Amino acid sequence: MLDLTEICVKKRILIVGICLLAVLAIIVALFTSKFKIPRSKVYKEVPSSKEELHKKLDFDLIDPIDSSEIRYGIENSSIAKVTYKKVVTDGIEMNFILRASYSTEDIENSIGLDVEFPYTPILMTVICSDGSEITVESRVAVDPADDEMRYMKALWFDNDKYYSMVTDNLVTREDFLQEVNRVIIANHLSF
Repeated sequence: MLDLTEICVKKRILIVGICLLAVLAIIVALFTSKFKIPRSKVYKEVPSSKEELHKKLDFDLIDPIDSSEIRYGIENSSIAKVTYKKVVTDGIEMNFILRASYSTEDIENSIGLDVEFPYTPILMTVICSDGSEITVESRVAVDPADDEMRYMKALWFDNDKYYSMVTDNLVTREDFLQEVNRVIIANHLSF
C-alpha cells in the first residue's frame, strides 16, 4: 500500500515533469520562430505588354524616355511592373524598376530587394503641370558585401494608385531622384 508521502512525491514529480515539458515546448517554439529563415515574398511575374497592363489592371504607364531594354510585366496579378535601363551621369547605365498598384501593401511588399533601408528618408515634392504636389519618400541602402550605396527606393501616391521605383545599381541619388521626378510628371493625370 502506498502511503500519503509517496503519493505526494509522485504528484509533485508529475507536475514538475508537465511544467518542464511546457517550458521546453515554449522555448522550442520561440527558438524556431526567432531563428526561422525569413522567406522573402516571391511575386510571380508574368511577361506582359503596355496593352495588357491597361486591359488587365487599368494602368496606362508612359514609356520611360531615353531608356533601353524596356520590359513590362504583371506581378501577383495586381502589380504593373516596368523594368528598364538608362544612361545617367558619366555615361553609366542604371537599372530602374517601376511598380504600380491600387494597394499600398502590394507595393511595399514587392520592392524586391532583400536589404534594409535604415537611413533617414529623403523627402521630395514633385509639382506637376496642373499644380498637383506629389510627395515622394526615398531611402538609400548600403550593399553589405562592399559597404557601397548601391540600392535606392522611392514610394509615392498619385492618381489613386501607389507607386514604387527601385534600383540595385545606384550611380547617384540625384540621378535616381531625377528619374523619379520625370516618371511622376509623365504619368500624372490631371483631374
